[in-house]
Amino acid sequence: MSLLTVEHISKSFGGIKAVSDFSFQVGKGQIVSIIGPNGAGKTTVFNLLTGIYRPDTGSIRLDGEELVGLKPYQLIENGVARTFQNLRLFSELTVLENVMIGYQSRIHYSLWDSLLVTKKKRQGEAQAEDRAREIIERIGLSHQIDNDCKNLPYGMQKKVEIARAMVSEVKLVLLDEPAAGLNPSETAEMSDFIQRLKEWGYTVLLIEHDMNLVMKISDYIYVMNYGAELAGGLPAEIRSNPQVIEAYIGKGGVQRVLKSG
Repeated sequence: MSLLTVEHISKSFGGIKAVSDFSFQVGKGQIVSIIGPNGAGKTTVFNLLTGIYRPDTGSIRLDGEELVGLKPYQLIENGVARTFQNLRLFSELTVLENVMIGYQSRIHYSLWDSLLVTKKKRQGEAQAEDRAREIIERIGLSHQIDNDCKNLPYGMQKKVEIARAMVSEVKLVLLDEPAAGLNPSETAEMSDFIQRLKEWGYTVLLIEHDMNLVMKISDYIYVMNYGAELAGGLPAEIRSNPQVIEAYIGKGGVQRVLKSG
C-alpha cells in the first residue's frame, strides 16, 4: 500500500525546469531511493516534499492527504521529517537536547505557559525527554546522551540527526545523502542503521550518491536525469539498465557498481 504518492510534480526557476512531470510512490515500510547525476533535480524534489518550495504543478499525498501548500512545520505534524546533507545540529547542545528539539511539534503550550513554567509546560518537557531518551537508547547512543554533539564522531552526529527526525513520531523519514562525508566503516554502519529504521516501522525515502549503499538497502529505486524520471525499478533492474549506465558516463566508480552483480 502506498504511503507517499507524488504525481506529475514540476518546478521551474527563472525559466529553468528543475523538476519536470515527475511521479513516484513510496509504499508503507519501504526503503526507496532517488538517484541521479549532480543537478538531476533530486534535492529540489526533497524541497518540494518538505514545503521549502511549492510545486508549479502536481500533487503530493501522504496517506491520501494532500501536502501541497503546507508549511514545513505542518508537514512534520502530518508525519514527514527530513535530515540534511550538511548536518543541522546544535553543536553546543547535548545529544539529549538535540533529540528533544525534534519532539516540539508534538507538544503544545502557550507563551503564558512557557513564561510561568506551568504544569502544562513541565509535563510537555517531561514527555519530550522521555521520548528522546527512548529513541536514543534504541539507536545505541545512551552512553553519549549528555555529551555535546560537537564532541561526537561525524557518523554518530548523523545518527543524532536521524534520531531527531524519529522522535517526532513521523511516518516518513527523508534522508538527504546520509552517507555523505562518512568513511567506508561508517557508511556500512549507516547502511545497517537505515535498514533498522525499516524494522522499527519507519518508511524511508533517500537521495544518495553511494551506489553500494543504495543497491544494498533499497526496495525500489527511481533514477532522475535533467529533472525527469529516467528509470525506475528494483536494484537489479537499475544496475543493468543501459540508460542508467549511460547517464553516469564519466563517473567510473558509479558505473562499475551499476554493472557489477
